[in-house]
Amino acid sequence: MKMTMANANGVVATWLLTVMTLVASHAVQAGEKITKPWVTGYVTGEWHRSDGTIGILNDEDWDTLTHVIHHAAGLNSNGSLDMNYGGWGLSSQSRRTALIEQAHAKNVKVLFSVVNFGGYAPVLADAAKRQTLVTQLIDVLKNGTGPGYDGLDIDLEPVTADSSGNNPNYEAFITELQAQMKTLNKTNNPGMLVERPLLAIATGIEVVVDNSTGNLRKLLAKLQDKLDQINVMAYDLAIANDGVTWHDGALYDGGNKYPTNPARSVMSADRALQQFISAGVLPSKLGLGISGEIRGWIGGKVTSTTDGVTAPMQTWTALPGTWESSGGDKIDRGRYSQLMKPGYQCVKGASNDCSYKPEYYRWDDKAKMPYLSINKAGSDADMFISYNDARSVSEKVKYVKEKGLGGVMLWELGRECLPPGAGGGSIDQCVSGDGKYRPLLKAIRQTLRTGTGKYKPLLVQP
Repeated sequence: MKMTMANANGVVATWLLTVMTLVASHAVQAGEKITKPWVTGYVTGEWHRSDGTIGILNDEDWDTLTHVIHHAAGLNSNGSLDMNYGGWGLSSQSRRTALIEQAHAKNVKVLFSVVNFGGYAPVLADAAKRQTLVTQLIDVLKNGTGPGYDGLDIDLEPVTADSSGNNPNYEAFITELQAQMKTLNKTNNPGMLVERPLLAIATGIEVVVDNSTGNLRKLLAKLQDKLDQINVMAYDLAIANDGVTWHDGALYDGGNKYPTNPARSVMSADRALQQFISAGVLPSKLGLGISGEIRGWIGGKVTSTTDGVTAPMQTWTALPGTWESSGGDKIDRGRYSQLMKPGYQCVKGASNDCSYKPEYYRWDDKAKMPYLSINKAGSDADMFISYNDARSVSEKVKYVKEKGLGGVMLWELGRECLPPGAGGGSIDQCVSGDGKYRPLLKAIRQTLRTGTGKYKPLLVQP
């Protein structure tokens, strides 16, 4: 069909109107204008000083962060909040207030988090219990007579959906919570930095074969207008039940498939995020989650060898030990700071040295991840240790910028610090400054500041 100039102009005008409508719709729903990638860091109650402030961040760290998530209250079976979850004492309003004031002085927004692993469904299925949860979250958001939080983070794991992308109880909870949050604003809750409270969720990666249309992605696309941040936990990506060793937080799958399921690529941040985007989730709503924890594999017997596991994509004839109970529960769920401490012993009931050494270091350029390959005499002491370092973190931040994603999320700001009683001295040991601390957050800061071109978050589908 031949198109006239008038028709062409009409088509262009219609397209522009559609784009402008989508952008305008997003701007109305968003709690804050996105002009740079967010850097959202979880901080747990263990890092409070006696005066309630957080003692692991120096001025440069605060200047790098855009949001802090105060982690966390637990969830009781009746829908009420467990404000002493983890023994962290977040029932103390003075503690909550001290962190908010500390962050606000650096123009960093603070979100309060509720967490539950696998047990939240009965609460959300009961309308009365669900209302109890909503009411208590709103009360904490206001923070009594102190300055208010700037939003809430919902860390109810795992987020699931049926084959049609529905989870009626989770959807009802988010809808009811957001409706109550809308009643708060800068006028009636002036202690916030934002005009209205922000709502974030943490979600895992969808475990499906490559050509699946997926269920979770449909749910996230449906809920996104109610959410300011959808932080994808792009870590904990490997378990022994998959039958192969793999990185804890691979950026790319490197073309690798699961040996027992060749229809499914190994898990990676890129594949998960692209699946969500293809289903209609705006890139600007998505945060790439980065972990400061380590995951180790030990021993076993690699297929066709006498060695234990020492690298990614190894299968076995004898099961290696892991951090999971199903794999023998032989290795601690360690922190980056522990791995970097000479003499770190991660194997339970043994004296194996698991600490970083240059001769153990390897870089997987396809996955964009480092790992330690420890090959000892005899297979029992062989190890494959997966973790993030400054190089992998930098690759992930570059990915966020290139793809126009909303930002990055870091679990957890203290994972670069050795806690008191574990060789770390005082809570302030991370800010005492000998140049060895905070390399992951430093990598985020430096990568955000480098490169050419202005950050352009994708508010509409490409």
